[in-house]
Amino acid sequence: MEMILDNIVLIGATFGSILLIGRYFYKLFKTWFKFIEDWNGSDGKPGIPARLDFIESELKPNHGSSVKDKVNKLEGQIDLILEHLLKK
Repeated sequence: MEMILDNIVLIGATFGSILLIGRYFYKLFKTWFKFIEDWNGSDGKPGIPARLDFIESELKPNHGSSVKDKVNKLEGQIDLILEHLLKK
């Protein structure tokens, strides 16, 4: 009877140790898993390469709809306002 109880305790300790080690490794690699998910993208959220491509496209002129075009338009308007104010 004592041997059976020893085996039960040994099995329980082994199982508990395995769970503890598994939990440690899960916490250790959780941020890595999150990074991989962000890099590849998920439903409704594009991956990092796709987002970088979008940002890059906004920094190049494309005849009116990019951020670069809008900044250039504002710069021209500010220059006209400044010229007008300096003439007075």
